[in-house]
Amino acid sequence: MKERGTDFKNLVDDTRRRFALTYLKDRGNALTEIAFLLGYSDASAFNRAFKRWTGLAPSAYRAQAASGIAGGGRNVRSVIRSIARTIQTQSLTSFALVYRR
Repeated sequence: MKERGTDFKNLVDDTRRRFALTYLKDRGNALTEIAFLLGYSDASAFNRAFKRWTGLAPSAYRAQAASGIAGGGRNVRSVIRSIARTIQTQSLTSFALVYRR
């Protein structure tokens, strides 16, 4: 796994995230049930992990998905990539400005 740039913990985390996004689309799944299915000790641990992945609480994500705003995770990933690019660009710009002085 190291050769592929990942480890077991990241693989489990990514798998949980993917399943969470799928489970949340089905309003028949209670948040506590989803937390249990994903192997979390309680709903609050699932809430914290989901906020880390998406920046939203699971209930907020579900509401957005129902209204068509959250695109099943794909939009979340593209937003994260965009933010990362912006941070990287700003960091490089800041470094260049400091370095020139």
